[in-house]
Amino acid sequence: MKRAFIFLNGNYSSIKTRLSSIKKDALIICADGGAQLALDNDISPDIVIGDLDSITDDIKEKLKILKVKFIRYPSEKDFADGELAIDYVLSKGYKDLIIFGVLGDRLDHLFSNLVQYSMVAKKAKIRVIENDTIYYFIYDDITINGSIGDEVSLIPIHTDIEEVKTTNLKYVLNNETLFLGSTRGISNVMKSKTAKISIKKGPMLVAHKSNKKVWGSKDVYF
Repeated sequence: MKRAFIFLNGNYSSIKTRLSSIKKDALIICADGGAQLALDNDISPDIVIGDLDSITDDIKEKLKILKVKFIRYPSEKDFADGELAIDYVLSKGYKDLIIFGVLGDRLDHLFSNLVQYSMVAKKAKIRVIENDTIYYFIYDDITINGSIGDEVSLIPIHTDIEEVKTTNLKYVLNNETLFLGSTRGISNVMKSKTAKISIKKGPMLVAHKSNKKVWGSKDVYF
């Protein structure tokens, strides 16, 4: 499955060790100011897309030296830079998307992104990574690899989620319904190094917060 790493222009902490396992055949695309995030972590993008209003001239020069491809759009456009990046990788046949820099200062952007990702998950595997948490968007089932004691939250996004079943989580759900707006699925705990969640129909957001920094070359996520 072709994999793409997408860097958005959000808040972030150092992720260098988490990116050590990026394969050479993975595409690295930055949405506008996400190029700064990549360069700060010694990652050379393949493509920078957007209106480029968040990139300084100094960064542009560095990117040109690295022979990065620019796909430029006018500042007055119908789509956000992050959506343009996702649409681009999907159009090129990438079906495994890992996104950094989603969290920022604007809740409207965050909510819009989460809804967008939940729809993209119908046709591609999509994961969002922020600090020590990885977010999945599922329509059927998922197996999570982690550590005993890791927190796992199950969050309905669009509607009630029926027939929720969990395996190896402390608080068991067995063919139950998670209602939209309820906190019932928040902060469950892994009892094993693997946990499984299945649902009748999505989308549902699954957040896996690691209690250990399980990243790097042996990263179970990448």
